[in-house]
Amino acid sequence: MFIHKDIKYTVIRDVNLVSTPDCKVENLWLKIELDKEDVILGGIYRHPNKNIRNFTNQLENILSGFRSNQTVIITGDINIDFLKFAKNNDIKRHLDMLISNGFSPVILSPTRISEQTQTLIDHVYIRYSHSLLQNSHQIEAGNILTTISDRFSNVLLITVPKTQ
Repeated sequence: MFIHKDIKYTVIRDVNLVSTPDCKVENLWLKIELDKEDVILGGIYRHPNKNIRNFTNQLENILSGFRSNQTVIITGDINIDFLKFAKNNDIKRHLDMLISNGFSPVILSPTRISEQTQTLIDHVYIRYSHSLLQNSHQIEAGNILTTISDRFSNVLLITVPKTQ
């Protein structure tokens, strides 16, 4: 996670996904000040091939603790393949949980490509506050394409309008 040096932030120590043997996870939650608004930013690494249902339940409990009108951004190597949501009930439930809590996935193309497979396992989800949308913030997201690895990096850019 990279945050520009001019952006003020604090670590939120009382928000944490708990790592268990069947749901190994590492995470960091920050409160960043963006144009006089506190934005929650969560960075998550969910170990592959672990229990999706337990992860979804824990994440839902954390999301319910944030105000419904607060901007929350979640990003990370989640290792849940959104391209398989129609075939896997746990993936569908995870995606349904995000959407029912007001989040939109903003990375929609594969993030890991090999000769045999394509997967969308690196995610960025956003729930916008009304003030962020009304204040002409420009938000862009996508993948950085590279041949260094079989994975693409996600990028999320939030442009804050200059105040007069």
